[in-house]
Amino acid sequence: MSSAAPPSPHPAESRPECFFPQGCTIDMTGYDSDHSESDSGSPTEESYDWARGLFDHGYESVIGSDLPQSEPDTDALTDDGAWEDTETDVSDSDSDTSPEPGLDSDNSASEGSQDQRASPRAWRARAHRTKNRINKYFPYPNRTWFILDIVLNLPRHPISDELLKIFLWALKILGVQNVPSLKAFRKFQVKLRGERLFKKERAVVSVLGNHFTENSILKSIMLDMGNPEVRRHLVFYPEEPVNGSSELRHSWKWFLGLPDDKLTPMWAHRDVHFYVGEAAQLLDGSVVIPLRWFMRDGEMHMFYYATRISEGGRYVVDTTERRRGPASALLKNLPSLLQDTQLLNRLDVACAVSRQALELNKWRVRAAGRPCYAYFILLGGDDVSGNRSKTWNKHWCFYFCAAGLPLACLNQEYFIHFVSTSQHAGPVEQVAAITEELRSVEETGLVCPDIAAESGHVTAQCLMLPNLFVGTGDGPWQSELSSHSGDGKPCRFCEVGGSVKERSSDDGFLAIMSTGVQRTPQSTIAHIQNDLALATKPRKGAEIERNQQKSGVVDSLAQTVIEELVQKGKSLFEEKNAEGKRANPNSAIEETLTVLQKKRLEDGSFLNSLLCDKAFDPHLDTAIGRLHLVLLGFTKYFWSASLPVGGGKKLSVKEREVIEKTEATLRALSQDGIGKHSLRPDYLMQFRGSLVGRHLHSIAQLAVFLFARTVEPVLHVVWVHLSRLCALLYVMIIKDMQKYKVTLGIAIDHFFDAVCEYNPTWVMFKNKFHYLAHTPQMIERFGVLGLVAEDRFEKFHGLWRHSSIFSNHHAASRDSAIHFNSLDATKHILSGGIFTWEGEPSVAGPAVLSILSENPHLRERLGLRTTRTRPSGYARPDQAESPQSWGTIDGHSSPGLENEWPLQGDTCCPGAFVWCTSPQQGVVRVVGVYSRARLSGSGTRAPDVLVVVELFDMMERHDIFDCPCLFKRGCHLVLPEHLKFLVNVQHDCIRGNCIPTGVVPETQERTVTGRQKSTVDHTEDAHFVLNLFVLHHFDELLELVPSSFFMPKEIRTEDDRIALCLAAAQVLRGQIQTCESARGAVRQARSQVAARAKVGTMPAQAIDSTSELQIPSDVRKREALTVSQARETSGFSRKRSAPDDGFAVDGPAEKSTASSRPTA
Repeated sequence: MSSAAPPSPHPAESRPECFFPQGCTIDMTGYDSDHSESDSGSPTEESYDWARGLFDHGYESVIGSDLPQSEPDTDALTDDGAWEDTETDVSDSDSDTSPEPGLDSDNSASEGSQDQRASPRAWRARAHRTKNRINKYFPYPNRTWFILDIVLNLPRHPISDELLKIFLWALKILGVQNVPSLKAFRKFQVKLRGERLFKKERAVVSVLGNHFTENSILKSIMLDMGNPEVRRHLVFYPEEPVNGSSELRHSWKWFLGLPDDKLTPMWAHRDVHFYVGEAAQLLDGSVVIPLRWFMRDGEMHMFYYATRISEGGRYVVDTTERRRGPASALLKNLPSLLQDTQLLNRLDVACAVSRQALELNKWRVRAAGRPCYAYFILLGGDDVSGNRSKTWNKHWCFYFCAAGLPLACLNQEYFIHFVSTSQHAGPVEQVAAITEELRSVEETGLVCPDIAAESGHVTAQCLMLPNLFVGTGDGPWQSELSSHSGDGKPCRFCEVGGSVKERSSDDGFLAIMSTGVQRTPQSTIAHIQNDLALATKPRKGAEIERNQQKSGVVDSLAQTVIEELVQKGKSLFEEKNAEGKRANPNSAIEETLTVLQKKRLEDGSFLNSLLCDKAFDPHLDTAIGRLHLVLLGFTKYFWSASLPVGGGKKLSVKEREVIEKTEATLRALSQDGIGKHSLRPDYLMQFRGSLVGRHLHSIAQLAVFLFARTVEPVLHVVWVHLSRLCALLYVMIIKDMQKYKVTLGIAIDHFFDAVCEYNPTWVMFKNKFHYLAHTPQMIERFGVLGLVAEDRFEKFHGLWRHSSIFSNHHAASRDSAIHFNSLDATKHILSGGIFTWEGEPSVAGPAVLSILSENPHLRERLGLRTTRTRPSGYARPDQAESPQSWGTIDGHSSPGLENEWPLQGDTCCPGAFVWCTSPQQGVVRVVGVYSRARLSGSGTRAPDVLVVVELFDMMERHDIFDCPCLFKRGCHLVLPEHLKFLVNVQHDCIRGNCIPTGVVPETQERTVTGRQKSTVDHTEDAHFVLNLFVLHHFDELLELVPSSFFMPKEIRTEDDRIALCLAAAQVLRGQIQTCESARGAVRQARSQVAARAKVGTMPAQAIDSTSELQIPSDVRKREALTVSQARETSGFSRKRSAPDDGFAVDGPAEKSTASSRPTA
């Protein structure tokens, strides 16, 4: 027994707070299974009481006051030794104790060794660990090392070793104490990153023999569960959307689409763990069997099987109906019921469900009292260049984040984890390593440290059940993960497709604009196995290729075996004996190939591992990305079709006029309310063929007004329907899913109709148009497209590229893995996460934990978004006076405040159009802001600030822009809180007949030059148009603007749509026939030229000369039938007709092209 603790030398109110709170127990059983116990055993409550005793009595008196301290650096101001790479002392005068790892406490332990229950050796080990925890910069030796580690691990600002040497030299010259050498600091980093939780990299050899390094997903999950910044946001239960669908937990897949055994099996209520599949008793005494848990209105609910009392008084389970109800009605779980033998005897065990309900859930047994949660993974990837230059250096990269995080966290780099990269192993090979690691804990679960969100302290462990949830990426990437080739059947979701002839038929063309028969993993596996079977037969290579083109199924792993067997069979078939005859009959070849196939398949699984995943269907869960579908797809297609291609002397006078007029129009358009990315007209026109997503993001919102008078009417109609479609696909919340699907379906149908009228060849040969038909299904399955957007991972490529640039590329994937492990370790430590230090669970010291809260800029550098906003209507004091006068109010001349102020994330200033709630809901234009002192005389009570606005009435829909018209009707005074958000309002230049006669000075290098640029000069200031095609605040506009404005002006009937599509199919077939006739004539003419050259009447060099190709005049003069002409033959007519375009095929493979409309 230990003696009583001596009295504390510190008053109670002034004692330093011990880092581990009273009553806190750290149980890491199973978490650090490889760590052998020390002589003192595992940490217990008594051991931490002992540590608190040391702290209360002054650790120096117990551990020893003769700790080695750093001496003043007398050479800090000289260059001597500043560049030497030698070990340095790691102690720090700023820390409370010495960080020397080799502390010998034999002498200092004499005072308290008799009072300790453990051996002297165990006491010394405990004293060293306690010293580290008391160090306010733990796990860093001192403040200098702590700050250096942060600077070296900022994701967007990597530092090379050579630059680090310069920093260390500069710090020594400036006299900073405890500056380490490069070698000593790197040695410490290796030790820190080498701790069990931070050392995530593992070497992998794929089934094809490719070597790469992968960061363990399981250890990344453990970091998430031990990081309070992440843990407090994680959600493990689905939620039934009541007020709208805006998160992945609201998705249909999580709520109803997954099997019961893939969801979180446990729910804790009143410290009692209830598990699905187990019998439980309600408060009313009835017995139920919970099946799955879900949240609704902030309360836990459950699906369950109820029981009824039979005539014999026994509980009979009713499995015919899955009922739902509040889970708070549960009273007793199965372990409690097993003690009530009288109740158990009344439960009918005739059916299998009731018998299983009396057995403990397997996860209850394996959790052993820990909480048990399902952890879903949002997987993303793409092929990325590892070079900063334009030289393409292709790498396949994978990243992931937790699907249980809210959307606001998913879009922050802090919450994204790097998984793997390779120049050799393709996506299917890397994803095989990912699924293999996840399946390693499929039956046992993953034991993780769990830090409570509300307290931020180590509380316990939990058992995690990780599974893939959804994958994101561009089209080719997703197709490869789905074992889809995109040849004859270009859709990875369904069986739509076929030959050119089949797709250009009436039925085939209509099928492109709708969903077809759903693909399944079972059918894909059957196609792959059929190809493998055919590969064992000689001379079946062409048949296999036809089958793959017909089915659209090609597995990159199985294809290596197929190609090997085909080549082997071909060589055996062509082998001759001594007599010159075939040496191997077909039966012998087949037998040999069968043996070879069996041997190859025994070496590993040559099949896409995602096809066998129980929670992830690659044909349903490879989400459609809005970036590549809407912006880099449709918007880029029609942007290229709306402007001339080329530059300089290649442009005609008329084409230059079009570009100049478009640039002048863009310069006059308002860019308020479309987001933070503004457009530079001169840049857009100069580099119009090389725009990226952020440019196209703004173009999609302004294109209706930009091209109203520069493109043909039929193309402008396409822009109107495309802009409406873009806005609907970029919503952030869906209030009513069924109503939204109807609205989206109408927008998609009318967009298809407009494109068919303009150029039906794009619908047939651009695969994105068919993927658009699957978008409503995808949104219903996962929610808004922003949840599964590939944008977040596209931005993360920049972080990975830093690791590639600073790698010597001898082991590129390993260098990237170590780089991101270092980044994850730093942000985990700074966030107060749990990590292991010298084999024990630890957290950082108080000085380390406080740095993020005290430095918001550092949070942003680590990828955490920091909100710094001022209240609405806030005016900076230094700009409270403005020389401009805005008139007289209440008899007082009042200067306006020309400052700008925040408004729901926007910057509002005089002249901006804002949605206002008073005196009525509608659009207003801000004229000025006035302070209270200048609005009223002394002694009169008035608001601090008032805003003068111009009111606008919302009128009928505009004929060209298809948006509501606005008409100015007067001024009004409103309070700043009545202004809600910026809206994009454009001047009605068509009504005002505005032309580009105005000029603005040209600015270069922030200097106004003597040159001028043209712009549109508005003729009046009363008529405007409210832009409803904005992506910014579109959700609010959906609620405030009448719903009729978001629908097309004329909604076609189904019969009209079919007639239009059939007419487009007829035009398409005519274009194909014309093109094939021209190609046939070219081939025939080339044959004639070749024949003449063969007989010597023409030189062979002239064969390729187009001047000698005599194409029949009837083919050259044949014109394609327009859609309007085809519809006239069917009894329909339209005022606007499609242009006479040629025909071109860019292949069935999905591509983003910047070319103009297809031409022959």
